[in-house]
Amino acid sequence: MGRVMWMAVVWALLLTGCGREELEEGMDVVRNRVVIMEHGTIEHLAIVTNTGEVEDWEACAMEIIEHCVNNDFQTVRFSYDRNGYPVELHAEVYLTKEDMKNGEAVFSMSYVQDESYGYIYNIKDHPEKFYLELKEIPAT
Repeated sequence: MGRVMWMAVVWALLLTGCGREELEEGMDVVRNRVVIMEHGTIEHLAIVTNTGEVEDWEACAMEIIEHCVNNDFQTVRFSYDRNGYPVELHAEVYLTKEDMKNGEAVFSMSYVQDESYGYIYNIKDHPEKFYLELKEIPAT
C-alpha cells in the first residue's frame, strides 16, 4: 500500500509541473564576447528578451544599454573594474533561447561612437557621444 501511495504522489508532482524548468522572465545575456583594445573594450552580446515579441526596437535597445551601464543583467556581471566600461556595444536580440539556438534573431543593435574620436569615450560617462544603429536580421 505504501508503494502505491508513493507512486501516486510522484505522478501528482509530475502532472502539476514540479520538476519542470520554469519559464525565464526578463531580459538576459546568453552569450558575450569581449574585444579588448588599447582604449577600452567592445562588447558583443546575444540577448534574450523572454517575451512574445519586441514591438519597439529602440526602447528594447535602450533597455539593453541601461542594463549594461548598470551591470544588472540576471545572470551576467561584467568586469568593468579591469578595462572600464565599453567603448562600443553590439547585440543580437532574440525572443527566447530556443530562437537563439535556431538563429532566429529579431534585430541587431550597435551603440557606437564616431571612429574619429579614437574610442576614447565609454558608454557610461559620455552617452552623448554615441549613436544607436538598429538592423533587421533576415530570417534564415
